[in-house]
Amino acid sequence: MTNSTNKSPIIILALSLACSAPSADNGADPQATGAVRATEASGGHGYPGDPTIEAGLQLLDVRSRSRSGLLRADFILHNVSGEELAGSWTVVWSAADGAPLAVPLIWSPLNLALDGSRAMSISAPGPEAVSWTLHAVGAGAARGSN
Repeated sequence: MTNSTNKSPIIILALSLACSAPSADNGADPQATGAVRATEASGGHGYPGDPTIEAGLQLLDVRSRSRSGLLRADFILHNVSGEELAGSWTVVWSAADGAPLAVPLIWSPLNLALDGSRAMSISAPGPEAVSWTLHAVGAGAARGSN
């Protein structure tokens, strides 16, 4: 993280978005335009969330498509929180019945400046993954979580 003297408490947040696999490989998705704002934390699967922090994040231009039988999603994560966010993010993949897949969580760094954005792209671990949920935590919170 860029600020090693961060005086604010550790921010823990969970940003949730379930994206269904498209029915065709044409890239069309009814959720492909506009912004998606998380309004509450994901209470499922034991992942903590902070609805106040989530309200400061937007998912923009979400696009899902199927490539070689695997779901792929591209989106822009935009910080509208009013402060810099530093931490980590991961994706929990789910099957058609909503059950999370038994795949390891891989945490990646997340640093978003005030009003900053980051283009992100994720690929499903296998053809059984048809939806996903993005989770994010503050600096240091992801250690040992996977």
